[in-house]
Amino acid sequence: MATALRLTSRRLLQPRALARFQSTLTVPGTAATPPPPQKETDAPLSRLPTSSLVRALMLHQITSRPSLLSLGSKVMLKTADRIDSLAPLKWVVDKSFYAHFCAGSTPAEIATTMSYLRSLGYSGIILNYAREVEHAVNASTAAGLSEIAQWREGQLRTIALTSPGDFVAMKLSGAGSLCLPLLEAQRPCTDVSELIAALDEICAAAAERGVGLLVDAEQAALQQGVDKWTLHYMRKFNTGRKAVVYNTYQMYLKRSTGVLEAHLKQASQEGWRLGVKLVRGAYLHTDPRELIHDTKAHTDAAYDEAADMLIKNGVDTVVASHNKESVTKALHAARGREKDGMLVFAQLMGMADDLSLSLVGRAQVLKYAVWGSTGECVKYLLRRAEENREAVGRSEESYCAVVNELKRRFGMSA
Repeated sequence: MATALRLTSRRLLQPRALARFQSTLTVPGTAATPPPPQKETDAPLSRLPTSSLVRALMLHQITSRPSLLSLGSKVMLKTADRIDSLAPLKWVVDKSFYAHFCAGSTPAEIATTMSYLRSLGYSGIILNYAREVEHAVNASTAAGLSEIAQWREGQLRTIALTSPGDFVAMKLSGAGSLCLPLLEAQRPCTDVSELIAALDEICAAAAERGVGLLVDAEQAALQQGVDKWTLHYMRKFNTGRKAVVYNTYQMYLKRSTGVLEAHLKQASQEGWRLGVKLVRGAYLHTDPRELIHDTKAHTDAAYDEAADMLIKNGVDTVVASHNKESVTKALHAARGREKDGMLVFAQLMGMADDLSLSLVGRAQVLKYAVWGSTGECVKYLLRRAEENREAVGRSEESYCAVVNELKRRFGMSA
């Protein structure tokens, strides 16, 4: 009997067998009714509707196969600009990738997604606008100023969609062609008056709204410029009881530990709060190899040591990690800290849900999601997948957790 059940469960969890559940998949901007409140003895994934679990398995079948992912990415890239007008393809994407990873395209849809995430026990959301300014080659000054205006409008719209306690992710290079040479040369943002005005307005809007502003990490050639600009705004806006502006530190870079220590010392000496988003890194395939730690173990150690230092020093910190060991160590450090700073954990919407939900009730947990039209979000997801090729498909533990939860629901042995 046990053998028969195992065989049945294998057939059930194959892509063809999953097809019969497609009619239950949540459409963009709508949330399935959440299950009853979780008991302490429940598995973390018991909070999620079956439709979400089935969709996660289906997407894993694609993302865990490099050849299939590459083929799908090429097809989507060719159609991304037209996808919103291609009804059949848009329907498929909306029911799968978009529903799984994206918050919606309208204020009502995004509000529904946020409400659903909070119903699961999450503290809030990290929201990012999927649309990124297309940088014109040899752009005129007028074109560059137009790019800044578009970028500014996108950030302000995103802030307006959030609630106090949420975060907004912002990429400085997204400001366009006038911004890039300044970052690369480490020149101040004050060199372009329209850029400094836009940044002032964005930071002020975040402060007034009560949300954190997470400045994304960039490729190594731009990162020192990003650090300088971000510290400029930390000095200006992080003078209260909690940080408004946060810098992102990629701990796979050998220099990041020293940079982080220097920034922490600077903040202490100058009397402002350092805000930190801690990640392992996103540009493994483009950053010069000599800048990166020699082994993954070295990166892991640098990440965990940095998290421990920040938490014990009461630094406002976003621990952005899908690594269970790192999260566990950070939780342990939080129990022994002498100084209180804001500490939140963050994972991508649609990924590492078993880890995220296991933290609910023990820490503040956020989900990182993008918003925008289907076409905008497809292009965004393709760019991020290219930047994070090493991480795509590296989710076997989460996959197994989903499989076991579905087996439990269908009365099969795990």
